[in-house]
Amino acid sequence: MNEPRPLAVVLVEDSEDDALLVELALRRAGWQLRLDRCQDEPTFRSLLAAGGLDLVISDYALPAFSGLAALAIVRDHDPELPFILVSGTIGEDAAVQAMRAGAHDYLMKGNLARLIPAVERELREAEGRRHRRLAERRLAESERLQRTILESIGEAVLALDAVGTVVRANRAAGNLLGQPPTQLAGQPFAAVVRLLDPVTRQPLPDPVATALTGMSVDSSLPTLLDLGPDRSRRVEVGVHPLRSDDGTVLGAVLALRDVTERFDHEQDLRQAQKLSALGQLAGSVAHDFNNLLTIVLGQATMLAVDPGLSGRSRERLGQISQAAERGVALVARMVSFARKGSLEPQVFPLDPEVRAVADLFAGACQRNLRVELALGADAATITGFPTQVHSALLNLLVNARDAQPQGGLIRVSTDLVVLDQETAARARPALAAGRWLRIAVADAGTGISPAVMPRLFEPFLTTKQPGKGTGLGLPSVLGCARDHQGGVLVDSVVGTGTTMTVLFPFNAG
Repeated sequence: MNEPRPLAVVLVEDSEDDALLVELALRRAGWQLRLDRCQDEPTFRSLLAAGGLDLVISDYALPAFSGLAALAIVRDHDPELPFILVSGTIGEDAAVQAMRAGAHDYLMKGNLARLIPAVERELREAEGRRHRRLAERRLAESERLQRTILESIGEAVLALDAVGTVVRANRAAGNLLGQPPTQLAGQPFAAVVRLLDPVTRQPLPDPVATALTGMSVDSSLPTLLDLGPDRSRRVEVGVHPLRSDDGTVLGAVLALRDVTERFDHEQDLRQAQKLSALGQLAGSVAHDFNNLLTIVLGQATMLAVDPGLSGRSRERLGQISQAAERGVALVARMVSFARKGSLEPQVFPLDPEVRAVADLFAGACQRNLRVELALGADAATITGFPTQVHSALLNLLVNARDAQPQGGLIRVSTDLVVLDQETAARARPALAAGRWLRIAVADAGTGISPAVMPRLFEPFLTTKQPGKGTGLGLPSVLGCARDHQGGVLVDSVVGTGTTMTVLFPFNAG
C-alpha cells in the first residue's frame, strides 16, 4: 500500500461548503493534506510568508478579496508555485484574463472531477520547472566560477572550438594581444596569435592544429609572439585538447605565459657575467699590454731625435706616440675596471677629441675609404673620460670601415639634439626626452639584419669572419655611454647602411 503523499495547500475561499468539497476531493486522491483556508489578503500574505506550500487554489470572487489579486501576490512571491482558479461564475473572458495573468488552470465548481488531474499535472510541471530553474542556477554559478577562475589566472588563456575559432578569452589575453576579450571571441586562432621562431623570425607550426588532433603541446623554450610592426613579446606556450566524456576532441585550451621581463633579466645576467669575465681578462692582460706600449713609446722617442727623419715621417711618428699614450691611458682604465676602482672624470670639449680620433683613423685608412667630418657641437663640454670616448669612437669607425669592404664614405658628425619621448625610449639604455650631445657615425655599408639587432650589444657576439672581430667593440661603446649616463641609438637598413649614435649629457652654460 502506497504511503500518503504530503500536500500543503492554501485555499482562498469564503464558502464553507465549497471549501469542504475541495478538501474531500484532495483527501480522496490519497494526499496527506495540510490545508489552510483564508478569505482576505493579510491572512493570505501571512500564509505565503510561512512557506512550505505546494499549491494555491483560489475562488475567483470573494467579498473582500479576489482570485486575480491572490494570483498577483503569488507571482511576486514565487512564480513557480502552482495556482488554480475554482469558480462558479467565471466566464470565458475572465478565464482567459486569469491564464494570461499566470494562473496554471481554472475549474468550474460544478465540475470538480477535473480538480485532481489538474493538481497532479501542475505539481509535476512545477517540479519540472523547479528542476530546470535549479539546473539553470547551477549552470550560471558554474559559469561565474569558471569566469572567476579564468580571470584570476595571470596567463593569457584562449578557449577554442573544434575548428580553431576563439570562443572565450580572459582579460590577460586581451591585455597581451591588444584586443578586448569580447573582440577576440569569434576570430580564428591564426588571426589573433602569430608565433615566430625567436632566431629566424619565421612562422612556427600552428600548435592549436596539433592539439585538435588530440596531442598536447608545451614549449620548453620561449617563442616570439608577433604583435605587429616592431612589437613582440617572449612567451611560453601550452595547448591542450578539450575532450568530451567519450574522448572526442571538442576544441582546445591555449595558455600564453609572458616571460619577456624574465628573459630580459636573464639576458642582462648573462651579459653581466660576460662583462665580469671581461674585467678579469682586462686585469690579466693590462700589465703585458702596458709593457708593449712602453716599448712603442720608447722606440718612438728614440726615432724622434733622428736628424734624418723627414717632416712627413716625423708627423706620422707623432701620431704613433699620441696613439700609444692613449693606449697607456686606456690600460690604466682597464686596470681600474678590473679592480672595480674609478678614475677621476674630466671636463672636456667633445669636438676636438672627435677630430683627433677621426684624423688618426683616416690616416690609417685605405685610399678607397674617406672620412667626412661635420662637427657642430661647438664648445659644448661633457664630464667623463676622454680616453673611453676615443676608444668608443674608434670602435664605431672600425665597424663602419668593415661594413664597406669595397670602400666608401664614413660620415662623423656631432651636434646638440632634442630627443622626443619615442626616440629617447628606443636608446640603450632608455633615456629621458630632452637635449643631448650627439656623436653619430654613418656608413653606407651592408647594414645589420633584424635577427642580429636584438643581440647587438651582447659581449663576444660578432658577425665578422673568424679573426676579424672579437665581439667586444659594441659592448664597450655601450659601456662608455652608460658610464657617462648616456645611451646608444642604432638605425640600420640591410643593404643601405647603418648610423650608430652615442648620446651624452652635456654641461650647459
